[in-house]
Amino acid sequence: MYSIGIPNNVQLIEQLTNKLSSLPVEIENPISKMHNYLAKKPYNVIKEIIESLSSEGDVVYDGFMGSGTTGYEALKSGRRFIGIDINKVSINFFKSVAGIYDMEKFDDLIAMLNQGVLKDIEQVYETICPECNRTAIIERESYDHVSNGEIKLKRVKYICHNCSPGRKTGIYIDSRKIDEDMLSSHINKAELYNDLFGKELLENKHIAIQPGAKLGDYFSLRGKIAIGLLRQAIEKLPDIPEKKLVQFTFSSSLHFFKLSDYKASSQMPYWKPQKNIVCRNPLPFFLKRSELIKDGLKYAENSGINFPPYKKVSDLLDSNMGSHIIHDSIISEASRKVPDHSVSLIITDPPYSDQVPYLEYTGLWDKILNLNNLSKDKLDKEIVVSYSPHRKKDSTRFMLELGKSIEEMGRVLESDGCLAMFYHDFSLKYWKEIIKTTQKAGLAFVSQVHIGRRLKSLKTVWNPNRTLDGSALVFFIKNKELFELQQPKETNIDKAEKIVKKKADEIIRKQDGKATSQQLYDLGVLNEVIKGNAIEILSTKYKSFIQMFRKWYDFEEGFWVSREK
Repeated sequence: MYSIGIPNNVQLIEQLTNKLSSLPVEIENPISKMHNYLAKKPYNVIKEIIESLSSEGDVVYDGFMGSGTTGYEALKSGRRFIGIDINKVSINFFKSVAGIYDMEKFDDLIAMLNQGVLKDIEQVYETICPECNRTAIIERESYDHVSNGEIKLKRVKYICHNCSPGRKTGIYIDSRKIDEDMLSSHINKAELYNDLFGKELLENKHIAIQPGAKLGDYFSLRGKIAIGLLRQAIEKLPDIPEKKLVQFTFSSSLHFFKLSDYKASSQMPYWKPQKNIVCRNPLPFFLKRSELIKDGLKYAENSGINFPPYKKVSDLLDSNMGSHIIHDSIISEASRKVPDHSVSLIITDPPYSDQVPYLEYTGLWDKILNLNNLSKDKLDKEIVVSYSPHRKKDSTRFMLELGKSIEEMGRVLESDGCLAMFYHDFSLKYWKEIIKTTQKAGLAFVSQVHIGRRLKSLKTVWNPNRTLDGSALVFFIKNKELFELQQPKETNIDKAEKIVKKKADEIIRKQDGKATSQQLYDLGVLNEVIKGNAIEILSTKYKSFIQMFRKWYDFEEGFWVSREK
């Protein structure tokens, strides 16, 4: 605890971190099910932060808005919200949820598709039942990779409604050649087919985009036709507000149009297994998504979220409720529209260096939905480390641009306002820069707590050097007195190492003589090092705490164990 005179928000943060340390995370709700956007944050954690560190009518701000969880929870809690994101997929998600629509008109548009193009797509997925020799519907196709990146059809899973007792599911080896001759009439209907799928993607082997890869490499022939037909039909729908919801349904279901693994579970859109590559019939997924979107919008309406964003920041600040969204830009530019000291609470989840190049990840959506996400200007502005040879995005530039964004957060935050920032990285280099930048922005560190994932991966246990399970949630406060108390004091590498060793020993003892890398980071090592102003000097000798742990402990079956007898 801090001495008397330190603002009440510090005590509130410490109480909050104690509560969050044992709070099971909840990510899925009707809104999150509307779209499979990357890196969704636990809504119950965001709710706790908002209700603990702000009051009704306060302005909550997120400069890396992503799937919009902070915004939804702010509006649900009676706060105002300002959100910024460079990614059009993110912006479309939030605006779709926050909009007001006539669900009967949305149903009418889906019915129009059902009576027209969806029947055409159903024909694309027709096959012959090997038992009754009548028409059956393909549920999924499986392929294997052959030479030169080509794929070969291996088997088909189908549904036959003609076989007794009325519905039969079967699997057979398809010996027919699935080529353009068979599907030529459908290809001719799918306008822009060749122009669309011949587009080249931005090379980045780190995310499985090989040199010369084209959009069409990630879809089967049937999948390409289905996308072409559906995209064309949606464009021709009546130009009413509910058309945006149909476009959002299309965006939300695209993940199931592409080639993927059996469960379609990978969040990496460009990854394909070598064998048993699956192409699904997308129709059931598209129709199911339309129902999930209706469920999500009903939830939003009942929660008070569907409040169309104001066009100007000034309009929002003059009101008692609502949101304003700034898109196609980054914080250091976009937040210039936000006045000094006008924000009570910032909750944000910035990019984690090279872990997720969001604009490149959404390349499939960009090409198919004409989002202009991969324009030269956007690719240059995005705050990220990218391994694409066509982008100059290294770690030095990443930290410089992230630093400018944090400085802007400090500018818009009111006195005694709080910043809650998620971050996920072992690298001491990045943590050093984050702490230096928050100090430059006049923000004082208060506390840190671990926020885990719902499901843990074995990779997080067996590979302690590369993987963290979940994120560190770090709290700062804009308070001059506390900031001055925390100004760096002289230290040396021996003292800094002792801080780490003392805390790590304590954690291992409390964990019955063994602890994972995650536990050492999150149960106090990172917290003590930041408070002890030791992170900068440690970063000059070590890349991560793992190197220090190796000096002092043995690593056995996923745990660090003391060498002392």
